Amino acid sequence: MREVFFWRAPLPVTVCEPFTVSLAGETYGQHYRMQRDDAWEYVCAYIENGRGTLVYDGRTYNLSAGDVFVLHKHSDHTYYADVQDPFHFLWFNCLGKLMPLLFRAYGLDRRVVIPQYKDPTLFREFHAVCRALSEPSEVYEQCAVQFHRLVASFATHIEKMEKSDSLAYRVKCRLDENLNDTLSLKTLAEDMGYSAAHVGRCFKAAYGVTPYQYLLREKLAAAETLLRSTDMRVYQVAELFGFTDEFHFSNAFYHRYGYRPRTLRGGKDE
Repeated sequence: MREVFFWRAPLPVTVCEPFTVSLAGETYGQHYRMQRDDAWEYVCAYIENGRGTLVYDGRTYNLSAGDVFVLHKHSDHTYYADVQDPFHFLWFNCLGKLMPLLFRAYGLDRRVVIPQYKDPTLFREFHAVCRALSEPSEVYEQCAVQFHRLVASFATHIEKMEKSDSLAYRVKCRLDENLNDTLSLKTLAEDMGYSAAHVGRCFKAAYGVTPYQYLLREKLAAAETLLRSTDMRVYQVAELFGFTDEFHFSNAFYHRYGYRPRTLRGGKDE
């Protein structure tokens, strides 16, 4: 794991500004793992390449190149780099009154992942400000402007995605937010006011797989990352992702990857 820092706020970090940047940089995340409980600041990050997994307030998200993730203040979160394809991401940590106000104004106060944002430009510009200036008040003032531009662009991106493929995209968002649950297509379709058959057809036309296949694939991908990156036992991972039991999970895992989950635990039975 390698990190490059573009800004470190003078210590102690005090919240006397509407917007304060405590740290900014980029991380090349082989074997990377970060855990925070009741986080005292916000984190915004853009994944340039690679993959990883985020566990945020008990919910699990798969992360890939082009995604943005936002870790809100007071959240409990842990994120890991994929062992085989570790992510490289741009990030900054910030605090102050501006963040919750802007997130709320743009309807992003509950948003954790902005999928397929695919544009590091504003993150790079944010970092450029951090590198160019040395006076904290100047950094905070100019980065506040950059942060506002970022939040506005997040909202615009989400709106465009929802309009371009409204139903299929909304179904995908629901699935991505429910990796830890057992979510039936019938229940999902009823919540959206459509028949299960219609939802299934629209989703497969957009993404090439059924909603069930997509959800199972994403569950297993997140499970594999946790098995490679943590000391969680196989039965614990199975429970986390809503499988009926360890054996059901092991069979699904084998069908997907060609080996049993316990292989990642040295072949020991759980």
